[in-house]
Amino acid sequence: MGYNPPVQSVVQPCRRLPPWGGAGGFTLVELLTVVAILSILAALLLPVAGRARQAARQSACLSNLRQLGLAVQGYLDDHRGVYPWQSGPLFGPSRVADVGLARDDPSDRSNRWDAAPVRASLAGYARDHGVWYCPAISPVAAGRMETGALPAIPPDPLGGDSASFYQANAFLFVNTIPHLTVQGRSSIRPRTGPVRQSDIAAPERLRVFQDFWDQGRGVHSGGINALRADGSAAWQRAVPGVTVVAWWER
Repeated sequence: MGYNPPVQSVVQPCRRLPPWGGAGGFTLVELLTVVAILSILAALLLPVAGRARQAARQSACLSNLRQLGLAVQGYLDDHRGVYPWQSGPLFGPSRVADVGLARDDPSDRSNRWDAAPVRASLAGYARDHGVWYCPAISPVAAGRMETGALPAIPPDPLGGDSASFYQANAFLFVNTIPHLTVQGRSSIRPRTGPVRQSDIAAPERLRVFQDFWDQGRGVHSGGINALRADGSAAWQRAVPGVTVVAWWER
C-alpha cells in the first residue's frame, strides 16, 4: 500500500462586505438616476391607467343603458307599445334642466328630464339598483343634476338619495314641451299625451336615456353615452344646448 500524506485544509480569509456607499454599493448619482427613471415611468403610466379607468367606467355605463333598454322594451310589450307618461312623483323646482324651454303648464316647474318618475314605472322591469347610475358621475355633477328621490330604494353610489344619474327624454316621457328650436327653425309638437313606439319618427336618433348632459361638458371624455329608441347604446360628443331629438323630429 502506498503512503497517503495527510490532507491540509486551506482556509480562505473572509472577505469583508463593503460599507453602503463604498466600493460595490450605490453612489448618490446612481440613486438619483434610478429615482429619475422611476419618476419618468410613473409620469408615463399614470395617464394610461387613468384612461383605462375611464374606459372601464364608460363600458359599465353602456352596459347599464343596454339593460335599461331591455327594461323599456319589456314595458312596451306589456303596455301595447305605449311609453310611460306623466309618471310621478315630479321633482321641482328645476333651476337648470328646463331653462329656456316652453311648457304646456307654466306653473309646472318640475325637472322633466328627471329619470326618477320613469324609474318608478319601470320598477318591475329593471330590478338591479345599480343600472340606474353611471359610475363616472362625480359628486359635483351629482349635486347639479336636480334628480328626485324614490321611497324604499338604497342610497345612490355617492351616498345620496338620487333615484338615477341618467336623464330621461322629456319629449318622450312627459311630452309637455309644445315646441323647440332646431337649427334655427321652430319645430311644433304634433300632439300631446302618451307617445307610442310607432310615433317615433327616427328611433335610431331619439335618445331615451342619456348621461347627465352637464351643460355640454359630458362625463365620458367630453361626451355622453345614450340609449336610443331602437335599442342601441353608444357614445357621442357633448355640445352645449338642447340636442335631444324630439319624438316627432327626423
